[in-house]
Amino acid sequence: MSATREETSGVPKAKWASEQDFNKYCHIITELYYKTTVPGIIEVMERRYSFFATAEGEDRQAAHSSAALIRRTPVPEPGDASQVYNEELMYRVLRDYYDASFAAQRWAVEGLAVKRNKKAHNDGQETFWRFRSALNLLEKHSKTNTGRRKDGDFAQGVLLMRVAFAELSKLLHAVESPQLFPWLLHAMVLFNESPARDFRPVETQLLKHLRDLTTLTPARSRHPTSPLWRALWSGGRGMFRPLHTNTVDLINFSILGLLRNGTGDPEVKSARFRDLLSRLEGLGVYDDRHINVLCCWVSHYRHHGSSNQDGVDVTMIERGIALLQGVLADPDKVRVVENNLGGAFNIFSLLSSMHHRLGRFDVAESYMRRALVFAEIERAQTGEDRDLLEGYIGLEIVLRAQGNAAEADAVREERACLVREALKNAGEKEDSV
Repeated sequence: MSATREETSGVPKAKWASEQDFNKYCHIITELYYKTTVPGIIEVMERRYSFFATAEGEDRQAAHSSAALIRRTPVPEPGDASQVYNEELMYRVLRDYYDASFAAQRWAVEGLAVKRNKKAHNDGQETFWRFRSALNLLEKHSKTNTGRRKDGDFAQGVLLMRVAFAELSKLLHAVESPQLFPWLLHAMVLFNESPARDFRPVETQLLKHLRDLTTLTPARSRHPTSPLWRALWSGGRGMFRPLHTNTVDLINFSILGLLRNGTGDPEVKSARFRDLLSRLEGLGVYDDRHINVLCCWVSHYRHHGSSNQDGVDVTMIERGIALLQGVLADPDKVRVVENNLGGAFNIFSLLSSMHHRLGRFDVAESYMRRALVFAEIERAQTGEDRDLLEGYIGLEIVLRAQGNAAEADAVREERACLVREALKNAGEKEDSV
């Protein structure tokens, strides 16, 4: 079929698309029909057809039938050698397809829910910027020629802070942006790290305010972030007992994070581990918590003993060995250790590692083989193979240190079999990328 500009108002002069032309591009249209979201369409167009949509375009009256509109779109004359022109016209087909689809409301891009979510996003971002602007004014050190601080800046900062606090109540009891939580955390980081003033009291007050807003309501209507704000405001207090397993684990992490491994005065961390272990021993029962603290403490000594610039610090290594040997010398504690497969593996692998650093390779091998016994039991009972893999690695290292290459190769092959089995269990193939 053909037409002229006079026959179809608003369409540029050109030869109109024939049925053959439409069939040529219909596979693209068909594929786009399966993409029910705008991001899906963009993915097809940009990744497969290198078409990058722009906001620019000619004003046109969109047809209600996308197929009819496409059929009326101009294409080049037969035999036209201009590839650029040909591609441009194909893009026009697709651009008009977008227009027709939106005009027919094939994709809903506006609506009550969309507008509400946009408003929530904007309100949350606005509150964050209020906090940031208030902080900038409060920490400002601008002075007049007479040397006096501009009190207006400080007063405006306080007012902005009050506005931001007041807006939180509305934000947390309506539709909110998913980014509100990280925005507020970012504001707290700014308060905490301000180089100009100590704003930690403001940070604490903000946490308390958020805790109150999200918690002091009937349980069924509490905000989903309520436990998070409560935990942050209390610093973890009240979440678990002082010597609950989770609390002890957190204390271990906090001690290990005081200084980078192997740096600073070793007694800084040791004093804290010693105090924590003493508190646990006051409970009158020996359990997994003692083993975890002990292994963290010994690991601290191992790092310090291995990071000495002059070589191995024998004193540090020996301290760690003595702590572990003290546990193994107590039959009651040994029974607890043997019932904690992961803890037992850690104790014997640490002993192996530290004896290895002291050049006692035969002793190190003996301890690593004992560690592997517990790792094998753990795998048989739970299916977990992490400790077994680490044990194979450690055993191979200590065997090669003794020049026992053949046995080390055999251990490496056992480890390779374990990895292949893990791949198989996960549904993966060894040669797949």
